[in-house]
Parts: sequence; structure tokens; C-alpha cells
Amino acid sequence: MQTQACQYGNFADLSGEQVNNQLYGYSNKGFIEHLNCDDGEAYNAIVGLYRPNPFGLYDMVGNVSQFLNSCFNPQGYVSDAAADTASCDFIATRGGNWHYPAQPHSNRGRFKREGWNVAAGIGFRLAMDGHADIVAASSHAFEQQLQQAQQKRLTQREQIISAVTQLRLLERDDGKMILSWLPSADKRVTGYDIYRSTIKQAHLLGGFYQKHYAKAYAVGADSTELEVTLPDSGGSFIVVARSGQMLAVPSEKAVKLAPAMVSAIPGRIDMQQLTQLHNAPLYYFAASEDKPERYLVFKTNKATEQNMVRLRFDTQVAKAGWYQLNYKGSSFQNGAFFQLWQGRKLAGVVGFDRSVDDSVSKRHKVYLEAGRHALELTILREDFDRWGLSWLELTEAKS
Repeated sequence: MQTQACQYGNFADLSGEQVNNQLYGYSNKGFIEHLNCDDGEAYNAIVGLYRPNPFGLYDMVGNVSQFLNSCFNPQGYVSDAAADTASCDFIATRGGNWHYPAQPHSNRGRFKREGWNVAAGIGFRLAMDGHADIVAASSHAFEQQLQQAQQKRLTQREQIISAVTQLRLLERDDGKMILSWLPSADKRVTGYDIYRSTIKQAHLLGGFYQKHYAKAYAVGADSTELEVTLPDSGGSFIVVARSGQMLAVPSEKAVKLAPAMVSAIPGRIDMQQLTQLHNAPLYYFAASEDKPERYLVFKTNKATEQNMVRLRFDTQVAKAGWYQLNYKGSSFQNGAFFQLWQGRKLAGVVGFDRSVDDSVSKRHKVYLEAGRHALELTILREDFDRWGLSWLELTEAKS
């Protein structure tokens, strides 16, 4: 279901995602995300194109963040914070901008007074002090020019192609796999491109889809299903509607899961051994001359959201006992990082200290039962954070 936010402001939305995909090979999916609606603009918009708020004010959210005449304070407005903006490190902003999804009105942004470049997402609002019965001729002329610019832009907008929906992958009794989808109602659609995953766990990955999917089939606009193939190790598909050279944003993924991967403990557990991942994306980095292939769970946690992230691994523990836990990870916050669960039992709470290299710190111990168990990490951040996890390593603790 689409949100109504795009009727009231210019945000990171389907238009922005489509342009990012088409022109730059970039995606907000898995990073800051985007709204499931279309505001018609990928970047800055002419003011007044959207509905006003209940007070009759336009563009109070989205488009460009309003540069305020007060210093930033995470607790909100305080009397001494707005006194001298020349003395503070960060200036407060309000309203979000076109680069980010819609945020609550109470959310306050910040912009560094010195050292940051001027940004296309920052602007300001002019307000008149007092009231005048006579409106200047220049004001009438400006309003007319603005209305003309608004109407011109609205007539020039090109509606994006709707994404394919209801993608399904079914395996018949004879072993053949059939991929099907709901046909697009957009008469401009000339066909569909079907992309097949090229690496493990592609269905969990964030970022631009063509980095881990390759076009395997192309069919006409009247097609709604196709016989497809996948290796025994599993994989997934994405379908993209097209109109000539223009591509829609990709569909959701249709997945054939690989056989369950069981991670041995003691041993090292890499992120590609995940069997489930919720509320965070996986990222893939190809091998280079000095680094092997690797996967990373990475999350940008917005201050306005507190989503529980869950990572699950299927494990086989050799014997019951205490295990030394090291991990490769990062966070903006010190203190408790993640909880480690073995089935329904809390095995331990693992912390993070920016001054310590946790890949070799040997600071954490957890008790694990023997046998095959689901090992689950849960992560819940408060306030803004960017954190990542590359691997865990569990070795028998020395008594």
C-alpha cells in the first residue's frame, strides 16, 4: 500500500529511486530506503507543487531542509542554544528534504556551520514580520511567475513505469519452475526483463540490483509467466518492466532457498551463512588483490526509528560449555551491541567499545548447549547509528 506522504512533499520516493537506478546505477534500498509512492520529482522541486499543511503552509516537509537561525541541540529548542549561531558547530534544520524519506515533524536535523559544502538538500524560508494591507506589485508579479512555472512543470512531468507486482516462483511436479507476475496496466510497457541472481544470498542484499543480478530473459508486454531455471543451490529472480530504454524500479524478489547451511561451532561464522535476516540488508564485496570475497550486514539506523534487527544462523555445537566470542563489527555507539540467543535461551549480551579492536579483543564469553540449534543475534539501536557486522568466531574458552 502506498503512503500519502508524496501528496504533501518531495521526498526520497519511487521517482528518485528510478532515476538513481537508471542514471547512476545506485539505490537507496538497504541504505536510507525510499517511500512507496511517487511525488513526481527525483531532486529539488519548484515550491508549492504539493498540498499545504492544515495551516495553509506549503513545503514544510521535504524538498529542502529549512536552515534555522539557531544552534542544533539534540534535546530540542533551549533558550541559550539560539543566541549566537556564530559560536556553535552545528546549525539546526527542520523538515527533511528530497534525499530522505518522510520523517516526523519533531525530527530536527543539523548542518555543520563550517567545513561542509553547500548541499542541494538545504534551503531557507523567508517570513514577513507583521502584516500589510497593500501587496506590492512585485509580489503579484512573482506569484504569477511562480504559478506559470508550476503549471509548466506539472505538464512536463513524465510518469514513471509502475513496478511489477505479485511475483511468484512455483516448482511443478515435473520439476520445472514457472515464474509469474501480474501484468502492468501501464500501456507504455513494451516488455519485461527477467534478472537471475549471480551470487549467494542475493535476495538479502541491499544496493543496486544489477550488481548481483544479471538479465537472463526478456519477454513481450503480453507475457505474464515464463519457464525458468536455477542451480540446485537455489537463487532468486527480479522482474523489471520496460518502455523502450526506460526501466521501472525492480519488483520484489521471488526466491528458491538454498539447502540449509549448518555452521560448525567452534569455528568462524561469516555473514553469507545467514539463514534469515530481518530489518537490515546484506552487502557483498568481491575479492580483490589484498582482500577475499566478503559479506557485511550494515544498517543505517535513523533517530526516528527503532527497528529490531534479527540475524539467524543454523549451527551445530560440538559440546556444551563456555565459548570465547570475537567478532568483526563497528558502531557509532559504545555499550551493549547485540544479544546472542541459542533457541529461546539468552546466551549472552555482547558489547562494543570504539577504542578496542573487537576482532581480537577476547572480551566476550557465552555459554552454549551441545547439538543443533538456531543461533540468533538481535540488535536494537536507539538514536542515530551506523553499524556493521562481518563475522563471528566462537572458540572453546580456556578455564
